[in-house]
Amino acid sequence: RELAGLLKTRPEDRVGVIVNFLGFEGARNDSADLLHADGDALSRSLGTLHIAKIFFEDLEASAAEGEGGFFNITGLDGGLGLHVKGPITVGGSGTLGITKALRQECLSLRVRNIDLDPAGAPQVMVGRLFAEFQWDDSETAVGLDEGGRWTFRLKEAEISHGGPFLEALDSDSVILVTGGARGITAEVIKA
Repeated sequence: RELAGLLKTRPEDRVGVIVNFLGFEGARNDSADLLHADGDALSRSLGTLHIAKIFFEDLEASAAEGEGGFFNITGLDGGLGLHVKGPITVGGSGTLGITKALRQECLSLRVRNIDLDPAGAPQVMVGRLFAEFQWDDSETAVGLDEGGRWTFRLKEAEISHGGPFLEALDSDSVILVTGGARGITAEVIKA
């Protein structure tokens, strides 16, 4: 709330666009860095949640005027975790989930997670990032690397029933199931 007070000195002031870099960690070179960086994943996620909550009304008002945006920047691999070329950190992954939830809360607001390749040339990544701010589509998550822009496309696929994992289970198998004890969790346990 202190940050809001610093940014909004007059009652009519509002924050219309947020570019959140809490999810971006940059390139990691060894497993020690990887382990250390992921230790603050919760604080990065909570920080993102607090920023979204504090400025939600401002963002909604901006969206009602056809403006405003919330851009969350992660540094998984420039491909939303699908182009892994070496060790990646997951410290920013929670911020991606919060960004997707924010998108559902305010459909008129431009909300996007932009995953930058932390190993990419900084001048190339900055250029792609600024271009992405101007991109006018409904993508909620995009990846940017030196090769281009990446998005997800869903396609229908056959559902597999069984397989080696399920075939190995018998009445003596012990399975730990976490989560609620109702709904889909209960149905999975029965199966």
